[in-house]
Amino acid sequence: MPKPSKDLTLSSLIERNQVLHIGCIPCGKDRYLSPLETVASYGGLLSFDELRALLQVRCRPGCQLVAQPSIRQPDELVIKKRKMP
Repeated sequence: MPKPSKDLTLSSLIERNQVLHIGCIPCGKDRYLSPLETVASYGGLLSFDELRALLQVRCRPGCQLVAQPSIRQPDELVIKKRKMP
């Protein structure tokens, strides 16, 4: 099986300095990962289609999951603090 094009793998996020957007409207998921966090979590050779398929299994059947590069830049990410009980 041939390797996917670098443009189609998660490692391309690092080269382009782009953020990964993962979202599912019916489930209420909306998450942005930095390029380094994405590669550390899922690996650099995984394609976007493979990532969508992997995450779709974790989501509910019939969900409309997206996993794609975002127009946001890594320096635009906001870290949310959790409120401790």
